[in-house]
Amino acid sequence: MAKKKNDNNNNNDNDDNNNKNKNKNNNNNNNNNNNNNNNNNNNNNNNNNNNNNNNNNNNNNNNNNNNNNNNNNNKITTTSSGIALAPNCVSTFNELKLGRKYGGIVYRISDDSKEIIVDHTLPTGCSFDEFTKCLPENECRYVVYDYQYKEEGAQKSKICFVAWCPDTANIKKKMMATSSKDSLRKACVGIQVEIQGTDASEVKDSCFFEKCTKI
Repeated sequence: MAKKKNDNNNNNDNDDNNNKNKNKNNNNNNNNNNNNNNNNNNNNNNNNNNNNNNNNNNNNNNNNNNNNNNNNNNKITTTSSGIALAPNCVSTFNELKLGRKYGGIVYRISDDSKEIIVDHTLPTGCSFDEFTKCLPENECRYVVYDYQYKEEGAQKSKICFVAWCPDTANIKKKMMATSSKDSLRKACVGIQVEIQGTDASEVKDSCFFEKCTKI
């Protein structure tokens, strides 16, 4: 009988140990699960933070790019002589080039010699005589002219850039006009023919026709 009691006691102890072990395992599993959940939460938080940081960085980069683009659009071109182009110089040219809003544009250096400005425009389809009347005898001018002509029976046109710098103009103004010409010429993208004139014989209709039909 004593042996049976001992066996029963041993069995009970074993059961208690097993239960304790199970509880320990369960506790360990729970702890592991909790740790895993915490790690997952931490990872998720880290990922969210990284994503937020990346998004913020991207937004900042986009804003910087937009600011740079705006700055470039507002930038005023300066010639090699230090004379700036007025903001409407190129936009007026584009209106002629893309929509033929004008027949010509007359540019000049401002009275204070600080920038090239639009002096006035010519109407669409203006005659060649109207164009030549815009060239002062003693002053320099830049003219963009939509030259109209016929070739082999077909009506054609070419956008010409005319640098008018007469021999009779003031020497200092001639030098200023010559050194500033290229900046305006390059800013007006789409010019097809360039003509330089120092007197009336170099800006005749025949001179334009010859240059336009050679291209």
